[in-house]
Amino acid sequence: FLLIFLVALFLRTYRISVLTTFGRDQGIDFQTVKQMIDERKPTLLGIQVSLAEFHQGPIYLYILIPLFVLLKFDPLAGAYTAVVMSLFTLIALYITVKKYFSRFQALWSIALFAVSPEFVREGNSPLYQHFLPFFLIIAIYVFLKLFEKKDQKRQLLWSLFLGFIVGICLEIHYLAITFALAIFIMILVKQSKRFL
Repeated sequence: FLLIFLVALFLRTYRISVLTTFGRDQGIDFQTVKQMIDERKPTLLGIQVSLAEFHQGPIYLYILIPLFVLLKFDPLAGAYTAVVMSLFTLIALYITVKKYFSRFQALWSIALFAVSPEFVREGNSPLYQHFLPFFLIIAIYVFLKLFEKKDQKRQLLWSLFLGFIVGICLEIHYLAITFALAIFIMILVKQSKRFL
């Protein structure tokens, strides 16, 4: 595990100042984060999307804040936040696959995640959608945990947590609606089997 983790870290930080993306959207995001910190004004609205008159949720902006403060508003703070989120995703993937499948499959899963060119590129590029895999994997873990044989009180807590995490997924990117629908359908199928 440690070797794969270190390979993932190296690939995501190698020449990060050259290989990260920095476009108009990141500039707006980073300026909003700086404004939130300077004015000490939290927001419940994220950045307005370019396609329509609505805003994404603010969770992405709040995820960016700690490293922006720590690195004194260095624009690379966004890229380093993406690296941290990518490494958290790797850890969550390992834990989930190991728990519900096997250690061997978990190691293969994170090895593929660690060296996949697309995930490496996303792992150092601070965009909303690049933070989504972490929350998707957490949601899958919670979904699987929900159907373990436990008492009703725990199932209720896991259900609420699943709703919270799926809500974060939807807040990060609206295309997660397909994931939310799949989770909802799977819960309906599982529940209907329970009553048959």
